[in-house]
Amino acid sequence: KPCKVELYITHKLMKTVFPFLTKVHDMQIHCIDSNISSDENVVEDHKVYSFISMTQGIDVIALPFSNDPSNFDPMAIEKWPLLQAYALEDYGSHGFFGLSHKLVPLNFEKLHIFRDFDLGSLKHLLNDTSMLLNFQWNTMIKTVS
Repeated sequence: KPCKVELYITHKLMKTVFPFLTKVHDMQIHCIDSNISSDENVVEDHKVYSFISMTQGIDVIALPFSNDPSNFDPMAIEKWPLLQAYALEDYGSHGFFGLSHKLVPLNFEKLHIFRDFDLGSLKHLLNDTSMLLNFQWNTMIKTVS
């Protein structure tokens, strides 16, 4: 899905970060209604259907999996509960996730910036740099289009 960001977020966290998310261009947010979020089965179903929607039509998916990309085993992720549900008939039986998509490992060492993120640093980042981020995102979209 070119030029699009999709995010699954809990209702509780949504209240906190929504003002910052609105600054991201072309974002689709998957969040369950607070009135039905007390039923765990409904929440899990919503999570699986959101995941299927987010990955539909995407050929290549990068996953933070290992520090050593040579140890990346695409079939190992099939043990993840979300990906097991992806293959169930209850959700449309999309088959093995690793066979439906090309999976690429993200090296954790390159993701070191996420170690330092907390709500305070996220607020600072988005408040102080959101205009620049928005400008760069829109410029990138115009360039790619």
